[in-house]
Amino acid sequence: MKTDRAPAQESGYRSLFQRIPVALYRSTLNGAALAVNPAMVEMLRYPDAETLLRQPVEDHYVDSQDRRSFIEALERDGRVVGFEARLRRRDGTFMWTRDSARAVKDEDGTTMYVEGAMVDVTEQKQAEVQLRRQAGELSALHDTTLGLVEQLDASHLLDDILARAAALLDTEHAYLYVVDPEADELVVRAQVGLFAKWAGYRLRRGEGLAGRVWLSGEALAVDDYGRWPLGRPEFDFIRAAVALPLMVGSEVAGVIGLVRTEDRRPFTAQEVGLASRFARMASLALSNARLYDAAQRELAERRQVEKALRRSERRYRTLVETSSEWIWSIDLEGRTISTNSAVTDILGYRPEEILNRNSLDLVHPEDRPDVERWLAEVVAERRGWSNVVIRWQHKDGSHRWLESNGVPILDEEEALVGYWGADRDISERVRAGENRRRLLGELVRLQEEERRRIATEIHDDPVQAMTAVEMRLESLRRRIGNAEEQAAVDGLSTAVSEAIGRLRRILVEVRPPRLDQEGLASALRGLLDRLQEENGASVHLEDRSLHEIPVDARTVLYRIAQ
Repeated sequence: MKTDRAPAQESGYRSLFQRIPVALYRSTLNGAALAVNPAMVEMLRYPDAETLLRQPVEDHYVDSQDRRSFIEALERDGRVVGFEARLRRRDGTFMWTRDSARAVKDEDGTTMYVEGAMVDVTEQKQAEVQLRRQAGELSALHDTTLGLVEQLDASHLLDDILARAAALLDTEHAYLYVVDPEADELVVRAQVGLFAKWAGYRLRRGEGLAGRVWLSGEALAVDDYGRWPLGRPEFDFIRAAVALPLMVGSEVAGVIGLVRTEDRRPFTAQEVGLASRFARMASLALSNARLYDAAQRELAERRQVEKALRRSERRYRTLVETSSEWIWSIDLEGRTISTNSAVTDILGYRPEEILNRNSLDLVHPEDRPDVERWLAEVVAERRGWSNVVIRWQHKDGSHRWLESNGVPILDEEEALVGYWGADRDISERVRAGENRRRLLGELVRLQEEERRRIATEIHDDPVQAMTAVEMRLESLRRRIGNAEEQAAVDGLSTAVSEAIGRLRRILVEVRPPRLDQEGLASALRGLLDRLQEENGASVHLEDRSLHEIPVDARTVLYRIAQ
């Protein structure tokens, strides 16, 4: 009975092999094609299976190393899943495929042949290339501007801004003006390429390209500078140019100019947009550097004062008294047993004002309950602490952030009787950290605004235009009586519909609406649903948040997950 069923089963398998819409094949390890189904013939654009079978398998590969890697994986693992390679069709065009195959072995373990299935993923690869290009531009902008935000040395920042802007727009010729408020003029402070000899060159408001940008506060691009009516004759070597403002607050603090000479192309709208986004980030960096310079000068002055104070006190005080840190000791109830004079510099109190006083009275009122609970735990566990940050109330009503270190005081019987320690004023560092987080938050916000703008432009222009084309094609199909022509129009309509779908998927990737409308959990579910649809991965999202995450953190977390 088993023998009678075998021919029927073989016939059923052969019929399924021929009818299945997925490209199937069977070949030897050395590259001889044994069998292909019609879907494979159609995918590689051969006239028939016989012609395709006469072609060595390796000849279809654009890169022969891909074939060798495929065989090595088969021999090593016995199967290959999702192997991607570029193949050459019979008409000479290229395509991307994803191949899954297994080695069929005899009883001795020798591979008799390979059987597998191929999927055409060319469109997906092209979409990935486009997304990678866009992501590359955003990444380059992000890395460049983040490097500027981290640059706090104002003396070198202008040169750095100019060099990064020139690299971003692929040009060798650039200049950077800053505003001289006393003369009410622009003056060149950084220059590269053909502008190397123009250091110190000046323009009045409205003069030349940079002067017009200073006047308007907006970017300005010129495709042919020689024909531009406001061009300066001394710059006759310029062909295409773009100038962008550097803003500090609401004022123009400088102007960046990027130039291409006669043998170079004009600046595209996309490049001008990229440069404008860079200029906004560079403006933040310039503002940050100016604030940092002011803080450094103040810090340097303070250090000079502290240095002089320590020098005068060193002859009369002990090591504790010469310390700039607040050195203290307390009993188990928190009363101050001893303190050095640094408490006056840090919190404004004279030592005698806090001796025998509960030190918790000086903790910021909003934080005192938490500090009391924490101190009770420390005492119960008989342990010390290090680098604990506590907010204290200054005598003048302001507050200070102190970094505290404490160790237990034990009596002769090893009983805990109190603590001594040292606190360092880190208020400037905390404020600087807050400023940095604010600046980085602004960077994320500006990037997301740009993503929203891109998504809106895609939705309002190409998507709407292609939707209109789809509607017109449907109207045309109804007016055509010829079945063959109707089929052709149907094919066009299907292609347009698929393109609209791909654009809408890109819209979701650029800025998912659910992130703003429904929150992080909903947006992540949408992301995971697409992952499951595309790759068959089994995913599960568990939302334990008690309330919606703030917008800035929500955006960052979504981008990390993406």
